[in-house]
Amino acid sequence: MLTRTKTKTSPGNIAGALTGLYDNVLTGWAYNPQDPEQRLVLEIYVDGACVGVVRADQEQPTDAEGDGFHGFSFDIKRSWLGGAKNISARIANQGPWLAPVITLDTAHQNSQLPPHASSV
Repeated sequence: MLTRTKTKTSPGNIAGALTGLYDNVLTGWAYNPQDPEQRLVLEIYVDGACVGVVRADQEQPTDAEGDGFHGFSFDIKRSWLGGAKNISARIANQGPWLAPVITLDTAHQNSQLPPHASSV
């Protein structure tokens, strides 16, 4: 089960959130209010290990800040999710972490079924 949150994080001057995990696709948005034209790059982590980077330049949820194109989606390999406990993201090379951390349901950590997630 996935719980979508409107929780935003604004460490420094960055606003953003992880909005969910849908099957193996992580979604969210990140925005720099001091530079609205900037499209931020995020590092994606599974259990503390960086598994890739993504640019936040896609259409985003209507309740998010900015011009509507600060969203991102990232396909996480299913094999990386097999025993995973959490998924997180931060602005590349500088920190701040987006909230919330996505916590995977225990029942699906060792299963071959697509993982389900909940937000914490």
